[in-house]
Amino acid sequence: MSLPHPEAPASSSTVSRRRASSRAKRVVLGVVVMLWAVVAVVMILGLLLPTYPGALLLTAGLLTGLIYPFLVVVVAAGVVIAVIAWRRRGRVLAVVATALSVLLAIGIAWPTVGAFAAADQANTKLSVASLFQAAPEEGSPTPAETQTYRSVDGQDLDVDVWAPVSDEAADKANHASLVYVFGGGWVAGDRTQWAPFFQYLTAQGITVFSVDYRLSTPEQASWSTSITDVRCAIGWVHDNADVYDIDSNRVAISGGSAGANLALLAGYTGDKPAPKGCGADTSVRAVLDFYGPTDLAAVESDAGSSVVVDMLHTYLGATAQEEPQRYADLSPLNHVSSSSPPTLILHGTHDGMVPTSQSERLAEALEAVGVEHRLALIGGAQHGFDMIWGTFAGQVARAEVMSFMEEHVTN
Repeated sequence: MSLPHPEAPASSSTVSRRRASSRAKRVVLGVVVMLWAVVAVVMILGLLLPTYPGALLLTAGLLTGLIYPFLVVVVAAGVVIAVIAWRRRGRVLAVVATALSVLLAIGIAWPTVGAFAAADQANTKLSVASLFQAAPEEGSPTPAETQTYRSVDGQDLDVDVWAPVSDEAADKANHASLVYVFGGGWVAGDRTQWAPFFQYLTAQGITVFSVDYRLSTPEQASWSTSITDVRCAIGWVHDNADVYDIDSNRVAISGGSAGANLALLAGYTGDKPAPKGCGADTSVRAVLDFYGPTDLAAVESDAGSSVVVDMLHTYLGATAQEEPQRYADLSPLNHVSSSSPPTLILHGTHDGMVPTSQSERLAEALEAVGVEHRLALIGGAQHGFDMIWGTFAGQVARAEVMSFMEEHVTN
């Protein structure tokens, strides 16, 4: 009977290769974990920071505010990393990965719970499937035409006209229309913003007029021209009511952020004489305000972002201390009266650019003079929550908009 031969020891070269391979795997794993940790930290800051003092953090906040439901993938990856680290006795790494995963999960849960609560208030149901849609399935996907509503200082200001899908739809909406004013801090943006929502509105029979206006530059502040352009656009819509088969008594106006500021200002000054060379009627039936600044001096002092303050100074060409009256004149809060049109106010409670108090104070002012209004606060929602079609907060906003339009404009 022969004894088994002992296994021959591995050669030194084989051992070296194994060690090198093991080191390489550890390095790759370390890089992966480091990248995951960086992403997780940035996302956590974007979701949970109360203010965003710099451009980088503000970008993180705006981005995470739009894509937070999809960050569950990052949480899942963190759980896997924690389990692997624990099994390999990397206790510190496991604890760090677990802690970051928990914080990120909290950051995701906050706006999710807030959106579902707001949906309940709006009597609507949220759809997870809609998160994966780039645009609505119905409605006009492109503008029917583009026209120049005003030429001033060598610049053509255009309007995209989004027509209802059918005469039947327009009849159902009583030939109502909506003038839309884009946002971008008065220094950026264009009239193509919110295109999926325009498409959605056309499916409801509403004609949309998305308008240009002059923007501010460091060399030329537009505080005196932007609002004039918007009021002229409203006048053009009234003058062309027959052309586009709309009821001139059912014209509403809406905007987001800086665009909402201009929409509110135009809506609350519609009974004043029209700007020279514009249509005589610049009135609107209702205003739909998406997180708009209403008291510009308070924005300058209360905004948690230096980016916002820089935009404000570029738009107004001065600080509030230098031009207090200019700040007051361009603050919709100071133009509220008993004759102001009904106003829908939509705002996220985690807005990193425009404090929620701006909308709360506007609602209080409207309440004081007896103007019909609705303040819809969406818990945990960030600034620009509606700029990607299908977001939970955007779904809430659509329900609020249609309910308000049906009550005050289309019926």
